[in-house]
Amino acid sequence: MTERVLVLNNGRLVEETTPEGLARNRMAKSQKGYLNLLRLTNPVDQNGLFSYRWGDNILLVSDGKLNGDALFELSSREIILFKKHPEAISARNFLHGRVMEMFNSEGRVGIVLFINGEKLVAEIVQSAVDELNITSGTTIFAAIKASSFRRLI
Repeated sequence: MTERVLVLNNGRLVEETTPEGLARNRMAKSQKGYLNLLRLTNPVDQNGLFSYRWGDNILLVSDGKLNGDALFELSSREIILFKKHPEAISARNFLHGRVMEMFNSEGRVGIVLFINGEKLVAEIVQSAVDELNITSGTTIFAAIKASSFRRLI
């Protein structure tokens, strides 16, 4: 939509950045954290949930429709990270990926995941980074509840 963002305060320019830079800088301040925007395609009814394609991935979403592709937002705070595959979990989406990079936002850490060709940003605290020994290149599992996706269009 845009390449540059100008942030004004009382009519004065206080910041010039990219949309990505703005999202990363504001992650800790926002109630929703970093907002991942996901274009999901080819919906299929799956016993009350909707199965969508996200690149080479399949995601189960509770707020879907069978009328074509859709854009969803997913908060970075709705993604739970695991070092190992858990035995059982109630979240319907369980993805395997690699940490591409990490960034700080006022005491929170954004974890940029690469999952089968797609990018997803999760948010955790520094103590979790330390405990899980997460660094760039770490293989990680991400769990997301089907109800965590918010349909935009």
